[in-house]
Amino acid sequence: MSANDSKLTWRVYRDAMTGFLFDLNQIQNFRQQLSSMVFCEAAALAFRFLFFRSKRWLNMSARKLVADKLLWETLERWKRSSPELDRIKFLKTVTFFNELSDRQLKTVSGTLFERKYETNELIFEEGQPGAALFLILDGRVAVEMRRENHTTTLAILERGAFFGEMALLDEAPRSANARSLEQTYTLALYRNDLSQLIQRDPQTACQIYRALAHMVGDRLRSTNQLIQTEISADKVSVA
Repeated sequence: MSANDSKLTWRVYRDAMTGFLFDLNQIQNFRQQLSSMVFCEAAALAFRFLFFRSKRWLNMSARKLVADKLLWETLERWKRSSPELDRIKFLKTVTFFNELSDRQLKTVSGTLFERKYETNELIFEEGQPGAALFLILDGRVAVEMRRENHTTTLAILERGAFFGEMALLDEAPRSANARSLEQTYTLALYRNDLSQLIQRDPQTACQIYRALAHMVGDRLRSTNQLIQTEISADKVSVA
């Protein structure tokens, strides 16, 4: 945080303490001066302090919920969006994270790395140790397997899709290639960063691992059904 950000953050908090804040024009003015995530932190402090003063009959948990609701309603009213808020909105659309709250998504957002891939660039290759889960922020990705001179396309993924999630469990070799079909932007969640998140925010990390466990379970069930179908078809053909 810069010295200027620190001064402005204190001013937001001070004005909340004296009851001077907030009308929406003032909020917008501060928003234009502060970097977006710094402003979010300052505004959250201010909102919570106001409710501490004016709603003493609410318990701490209720005050926090109401303050968070007001904060996000205010952020939604801004005409100009910020990259951080855009990222959180995007994460809300990804099924892998749909059980996380806004506050948890903000935490996860801070651990993601954005990367641009040019057309026909490999994101990872079959046989490489897995290191990260990838989310497609924009563009298209082909998941492929190569056998000698033949390439089989397993899936073509677009914005909002994710792939490589098994790398969050271990560094087992990738089972396929992932290649960008056009200029593509991804967000990567690395296994090491998720491991560190367990120390900082165990509840959020636990929910991510739970989502991964459900996904693996669904795939195992689908595989078992496919095997059973093939076995039944073989029996019919033999008969």
